Amino acid sequence: GPPARARRAVEQALEEGRVLSLRYRDRGGEVRATSVDPVLLAHTQGTWFLVGLCRSDDALRWFRLGDVEAAHVTSVAARVIPVEAVGTPPPTAHPVADL
Repeated sequence: GPPARARRAVEQALEEGRVLSLRYRDRGGEVRATSVDPVLLAHTQGTWFLVGLCRSDDALRWFRLGDVEAAHVTSVAARVIPVEAVGTPPPTAHPVADL
């Protein structure tokens, strides 16, 4: 399904150090598009997240893979963000729109 496809794209972007082009649903069900410098894939409480730097607002965000409608690896080289910058997810990790 879409989460599995999104995860493969995320894994490829992480391996190759490339920016991801994402379409995802926010809390209100609106589909949004952004570009993300991927930092890592996180699995917490049974849910997969892409942690990355969102280029729309230059903020580190947790994208729930289940909310990702489409993910494409671009040819743009991703910025390198140290994993230490990520920290730990909030105990109630919310989809991106709540941050």
